[in-house]
Amino acid sequence: MEKTRSFTIKYPNIVFSIITPCSIAGFIKSQEDITPNLFKYKINCLWDTGATNSVISQRLARRMNLTPIGFKDVIGVNGLNKCQTYMVSLLLPKDILAFPNIIVTEGGMDVDMLIGMDIIATGDFHLSTKDKQTIFSFQYPSNHPIDYVEINSKG
Repeated sequence: MEKTRSFTIKYPNIVFSIITPCSIAGFIKSQEDITPNLFKYKINCLWDTGATNSVISQRLARRMNLTPIGFKDVIGVNGLNKCQTYMVSLLLPKDILAFPNIIVTEGGMDVDMLIGMDIIATGDFHLSTKDKQTIFSFQYPSNHPIDYVEINSKG
C-alpha cells in the first residue's frame, strides 16, 4: 500500500480562492529523475474544481522557455479556444508529491498555474471554514472517505 502524503494550509480568515505555493519544472525524462531541487520555479497555484485539466499561464510558459507539444480545444469562460499545450512536472506544497510529465494548456490568467481536476481527483481535497478561518488540506492517495452525513448522525 502506498504511503499517504498530505499538506494543510491555514488562512487567518475566510478566503474565496485557494492559492498555494508549488514548484514546477519542464519535462523530466523519467520517474528516477524527480528530486525537489529540479523544481527551481517557485509558483502560485490556484486550485479550481471547476477546471477539468490544469492550466499554465502564458507568462510562466514564456519565462520557463517551454516548447509547445501541441494544441487542444478548450471551452472556458470566453467560449471555445485553441490553446497550446506543454508538458511539465508539478511539485505540490511541502514537497509531498510530484506529478511528472503532465500535459497542461496555456491560458491567460493572473496566477502562475491553475490546478484542475486532473490533479485534484487523484487524492482527497478538503476545505473547512470553522471559526471564520479557511483550512485547506489535500492528501494522496485517498485512504478513507469523509461522509459528513454519517459523522453527524453519530451525534
